[in-house]
Amino acid sequence: MNLGRVLVLEDEPFIALDLEGMLEEFGATSVVSLNTRADALRWLEDNRPDVAIVDPRVNDGICTDVVEVLAMAKVPFVVYSGAGVEENASEAFSHGEWLSKPTMPELLRDTLERLVRAHRDEGNASPSSTAFRCPARPERRDGARRHRRTPLSAERRSSAADTELISPGRKLRLAHK
Repeated sequence: MNLGRVLVLEDEPFIALDLEGMLEEFGATSVVSLNTRADALRWLEDNRPDVAIVDPRVNDGICTDVVEVLAMAKVPFVVYSGAGVEENASEAFSHGEWLSKPTMPELLRDTLERLVRAHRDEGNASPSSTAFRCPARPERRDGARRHRRTPLSAERRSSAADTELISPGRKLRLAHK
């Protein structure tokens, strides 16, 4: 399916790169990756994506204003996060589809395709059938602890050879073998 132009708002570079690669494989005609709310709001002043993927927390704050602009413009979006949002911010995110980090590529693809298809079928109206209220603190069904890393594809690992990532409390070394 043609996903069209996709906006990715993600402040973690390796996750953004991984998403860009997946989106190209899924049929995106173009991918615009931004890492701050301010950049996203500026970009949205003159542009309209066909679908968006938004991390609700980026370096310059919670993206409530960004998802409000997307909802007003009737742009379907995925809230892609490893953590919940505060109660007072959850209303703005309720217009999107929630996916927890990390997620399986097939689930991301299916979710994006469903959102884009519903959006097009409804004549560019917001897909209300897929809207829901995002939980303040989403829980994993398997009880596992959430983490902020995402698996890198083989191509991404090879391009990140000998790169060191610093995460809270530990260092992860990626090396091409």
